[in-house]
Formats: sequence, structure tokens, C-alpha cells
Amino acid sequence: MPAIDTSTNPSLNEIVSSLAARVNKQHDVAFMDELKHIVNYKRSAALYVWMLKLPLRDFLMQSFVIPTERVSTSDPCEVEFPTDCYIVRTVCPVPDPFRDPRLTMSYEIFEYVGHASGYMPYGYLTPETLGYMKYRPYTSDVKKWFYSNGYIYIVNEKDDPPPPIMVRGVFSDPIGDKACNICDDTGAVCTPDSGPYPVPPELLDAIIEDILRTELASGEIPTEQNEEKDTIKVDTTEQVVHQNL
Repeated sequence: MPAIDTSTNPSLNEIVSSLAARVNKQHDVAFMDELKHIVNYKRSAALYVWMLKLPLRDFLMQSFVIPTERVSTSDPCEVEFPTDCYIVRTVCPVPDPFRDPRLTMSYEIFEYVGHASGYMPYGYLTPETLGYMKYRPYTSDVKKWFYSNGYIYIVNEKDDPPPPIMVRGVFSDPIGDKACNICDDTGAVCTPDSGPYPVPPELLDAIIEDILRTELASGEIPTEQNEEKDTIKVDTTEQVVHQNL
């Protein structure tokens, strides 16, 4: 099943700007940042409820092509690497994967990790088995991956410089503040908050309406400006509905 097309969705910047304008605070930077946190939190919560009701994950999949870098075996880190493995890792933390309670195996946290083409998946291994790879004659040179501390590590990557990898899955906060600013499967650097917000349009509508009905109506979002001056009651009959053209 193909992924839902969210290319016509407004960006996160556009969403929070529209919401902030409802209470005349579109120029309040702190207020806008807080709104971004609220939108992202509600997205994650709504996605969790929706996915548990549906048996399919495919249409919510996203893909990212992320560059990798060589890891020195002498560098202190949370994983003890054997000196005879060729280790690389993503140059920045990958987007946080959605942790579906229906999935019980560690490798299921991502749908695909492998070659940037999207057609050559790498095998999965646990960090604890790294030291035994050289004793496996048929798989000792096969590229494998594991996930640790927000990074994806690739074992047996001998190319220099190491190539990028593709990661595909369902992500809790795919446009969070990541060091790479990678937004899609092209690997091009982008500005995440300025791209289409990656959530199905019907969920985006529900998120916007919920914020209008709760946070903005009650005026509970912190702001540095004078609350009495800036608080505007939102007409409960008025709704913002995203149009997916």
C-alpha cells in the first residue's frame, strides 16, 4: 500500500503561525515554539491511537537517506567494538521510531535499513554478538545494522568514504531538531519546519481543532507577553480545517 501523500500539507511553521494568529500572538517567538511542541506531541499521541486501531502500517511509512561516517574502534562509546570490524554510523541521530507495542522483535523497529537505493536491506544484529561475527564464515562479511543511543550503526562497511543509508519506518517525531536536517529519501539538506507536515490530513485536522478547543481557548500556553492584554477568547463555533488540495 502506498504512503499517504502529504505533499500539500502546510508546514509546521505555517500551522503554528495560523494558530498563534487566532490569539494575536503570531510575533511571540516563545509562544510559537511552545505551539510547535504541542503540535508535535499531539501528532505522536494521535498517531499512536490511530495505528493501534488499524492493522496496517505501510501508508504511514517515511524514508530518509542519511549520510554515515567511520567510527574509530578506540573512541569511547556505549558499544564495545571488536577491532577487526568495519563500523560506520549515521552522522546524526535518526528520527525517533514509533514504538508499536504489537511488534516484539528488535529489528522490527524499522521497516528497512540498507542501501540508499531502498532495494538492498542489511541484516540485523545485536551489539552483544559483534565479537562473534568473525567466526561465522558465511556471514562474517555481510553488512549488518543495529540501533543504539539514537544512531544506526553499520558493520562491515568497507567503502571509503562510507555511503549513505536509507532508513524507512513509522516515526514518532520525524521532523524533530536533528543535526542533519534530513527530511526525505533524497538525502538533501532541508529546513524541517518549512516542509509539509508529515501526518495524514484527517489527523492534522483533528490536531488543529483540539488545540483550538483546549490550549488556545483556555489560554494555558505560557507566554512572556501580558496575558490579560493578549488573551482572546476563541469562538467555539469557529474551526480551522486543513484543506488537502
